[in-house]
Amino acid sequence: MSFPNPYNDNVLAASYAKLGTENTYNIAYRDVAHLFETYDMSGNALDYGCGAGRSTRFLRSHGFSAIGVDISEAMIAEAREQDAEADYRLIEPGNLQAFRDGQFDLVLSMWPFDTIATAGEKIETLNEISRVLKPDGRSILVASSPELYMREWVSFSTSEFPENKIARDGDKVRVLIKDAGSRRLVEDILCTEANYEAIFRKTTLMLLEKRSPLASVDDRYQCGWISELSNAPWMVFLLQKRADAQ
Repeated sequence: MSFPNPYNDNVLAASYAKLGTENTYNIAYRDVAHLFETYDMSGNALDYGCGAGRSTRFLRSHGFSAIGVDISEAMIAEAREQDAEADYRLIEPGNLQAFRDGQFDLVLSMWPFDTIATAGEKIETLNEISRVLKPDGRSILVASSPELYMREWVSFSTSEFPENKIARDGDKVRVLIKDAGSRRLVEDILCTEANYEAIFRKTTLMLLEKRSPLASVDDRYQCGWISELSNAPWMVFLLQKRADAQ
């Protein structure tokens, strides 16, 4: 399937650069921070699919030495403009050849797999991520759940796309991003939790933990939640290099 990167657009990149870690996004960032603490993660990190740099800045705010990479020239330009002192690099899809084997303690991927079209491409990318991880390194992959494309959220709207509800693995799905002061259309590729787990089994990574996080009335951050208290918008996977891949 031909599926061009929807974020390689200057207007969309400029809009995306205004996004923070609040609203529906906060649920994912909260749980990723919990994983950092639970597994005592630190050291050198690669932010695969860094976009305009918010996840790279998030890593640095948690003490990591972080490099951000992305396949969108427009996104990398926004990241460098916002954070000139950080290391942001443009790459080809799935190509981490600029980095040596076992270079990173952590590879974080917050939503880039939503736009990787096929299972084969996902497998190749995950194997490349595994290659650059240290033997005891870990990878955190955050992806949109199928629920994201079927409901209304603080940060997203899908009411204009009822066809999302009958989408299957590998189908295109659409969502409007409401944050950052405008409604921006994004097309993703649906990948269910079961399909991700099947994909992981074909890589040199093993699944350590998975989460389907909800907003909570006890969270430090609160807003006018819509579906977030009862339905999980994200899937969070913690992965580690398999022993036979060392």
